[in-house]
Amino acid sequence: MELDRKYEDAYLFLSNIYVEEERYEDAVRELEEAIKLLPDSESLYALLGYIYQEYLNSYPEAYKMYERVFDLNKSSVRHKQNFAEASLTTERFEQALYLVKDILRDKNLSSEGRLSMKLIEISSLLFQGKNTEALTGIKWFIEYYKSITEDYKRSWKYNSIKNFVSKNDKIGQSEKTLVLRLIDILESPKSEADEKLKKLESSLQGIFEPWQKGT
Repeated sequence: MELDRKYEDAYLFLSNIYVEEERYEDAVRELEEAIKLLPDSESLYALLGYIYQEYLNSYPEAYKMYERVFDLNKSSVRHKQNFAEASLTTERFEQALYLVKDILRDKNLSSEGRLSMKLIEISSLLFQGKNTEALTGIKWFIEYYKSITEDYKRSWKYNSIKNFVSKNDKIGQSEKTLVLRLIDILESPKSEADEKLKKLESSLQGIFEPWQKGT
């Protein structure tokens, strides 16, 4: 077991170096070799899924990795969060919603965790044409963000969701713009995000009216 752990650490260390050097294909190769030796390693599957998801935009491959690591440890909130994101970007919207609902029950979930999961929920609803439900989620997002009194540490990356939404023609431009505005808020320092949030809140009625008319 200790030897396996040393192998795992060595592969993770080298793969992370490749990621820092933007040698993503090399990192994938190393991790795939490592998984052959250590087929039950959560860390190896998680990192490989992360590379596929955030850097290579290979969403079906990322989904496979995140599904595997989730099966290995269903109690891990982070694995479940990653699986929810992968479900969104492979257009498994009902599954994404199911996972998000379960994650949001966790009373110990961080502010960033709640907001990122709400983003996945809103996006999934928009892709399903459930705009009224999405608007309810957006209002919750706004009120929750306003309740945060101090800035918080950001670790979640939104590259894959931005890419997925921007290049997908299954939702309209107004819906795309809305999701991207939410991501911009999440990526901004809180002092800047607060101002962006106010602008979003003031524009909600203008966004909502066309949706009511079905346009």
